[in-house]
Amino acid sequence: MNNEQNAKMMEVAKKNYLQLLKNTIASTENIDDDTPWQETEPAWWLGMMELQKLALALLNKG
Repeated sequence: MNNEQNAKMMEVAKKNYLQLLKNTIASTENIDDDTPWQETEPAWWLGMMELQKLALALLNKG
């Protein structure tokens, strides 16, 4: 595989990765500290909040 093919593959991978981050952010946009049923599934809820923060940070970095 030559450098041009590698560059194209990396560009596609970056585009797909950024789309995944955007999808993650969109699917977690309603997750926050004030949601009433947060108390019933705290580990899951807190995990989703962390995922959202990570996705936002990575998207802003990239």
